[in-house]
Amino acid sequence: MINNSFNNISIDNKIQKVLSSDRIPHAILLSGAKGIGKLLNALKLSKALVCKNLKNGLACNACSSCQKADKLIHPDIHYTFPTIGSKVMSDTFIKEWRSMILENPFSTLKDWLQKLDGEKNKQGNIPKAECINIIKKINLRAFEGGNKVSIIWLPELLGGEGNRLLKLIEEPPENSYFIFVCSDTDKLLGTILSRCQIINLTKFSDEKAEAILTENFKASAKEVKTIVAVSDGNMHHAINMLQSSVDENFNNLTRFLRASYAGKQFDIFELCDELGVLSKSEIKSFLDYFGHFIRECLRIDYIPEEMIKLQAQEIAFAKKFATFLDPDAISMLSERISENFYYIERNANIKLLLITLSIELNRSFKKNMAVA
Repeated sequence: MINNSFNNISIDNKIQKVLSSDRIPHAILLSGAKGIGKLLNALKLSKALVCKNLKNGLACNACSSCQKADKLIHPDIHYTFPTIGSKVMSDTFIKEWRSMILENPFSTLKDWLQKLDGEKNKQGNIPKAECINIIKKINLRAFEGGNKVSIIWLPELLGGEGNRLLKLIEEPPENSYFIFVCSDTDKLLGTILSRCQIINLTKFSDEKAEAILTENFKASAKEVKTIVAVSDGNMHHAINMLQSSVDENFNNLTRFLRASYAGKQFDIFELCDELGVLSKSEIKSFLDYFGHFIRECLRIDYIPEEMIKLQAQEIAFAKKFATFLDPDAISMLSERISENFYYIERNANIKLLLITLSIELNRSFKKNMAVA
């Protein structure tokens, strides 16, 4: 679980520069790659805007306003997020959303919709009723006499209803701020985009990502380097991998590769039966790890061992495994893994996907042994 105050994770340098300037834009849009903490930075920015004792443009983390903001209960910070239904407003599910974000501020829309409803293929949206509520709230007098902030998470889901906010964004009430947290600017109304100062956030360095995982999510020093290498800056993927465990993925992968090498149908079917009951996030974590592992196998003969992003036991196995595959085979595996991600998102049968992958892998092993 993350520390609910998020205070040990520093704000993005680009936002810090904005906060330190003489003039803070009244409409800011945070964008960037997936899993880099856009919402987390929006929360930290909003806290600074209501803080009673700013220090170098940053929140003091000690005043009553900061403490309320840390708990997502400050009366002058309003949160908008997607819901399911044409008339359902964010306030209806604010407790559930608050709980999810306090547990993991790197949560995604899929995480939220699953928590909200639990059914597959549900689409989230921000309806007309919510837009009207945003206008109402931002026009209220500030409860604590300072700034008012409206955080809109995933504004691309406003659709055409976003036009209702244009005049308000362009001419907001005094001491009012909008913070848009956008995952796909191509889907956002251009009229909203043009009214915002866009800040493209940068992903965490490997060192910072390792610190976040160890300090906030109880990752061990043993597994954290592999997790960070596989996730490539996407903290949401990193946290999912942590929950699945690197050791568990490594164990499953070695069993899968050995069964594929032996080519015994009963063993393959039995193992794929076992892996087939994993959740969607667990099997995606396994495939993420699989892809990373084979990429490192390709590098293992060309770079110093200390530069290989694997643990000692992984390197020892990778050296043996790499001898049975050539670059073409590794390229094929990478393509199949990417394809399987696509099929899993569309609820394909995991067991059949893994059996097919194992058969192709066995053929590749036989081909390379014949050449040798």
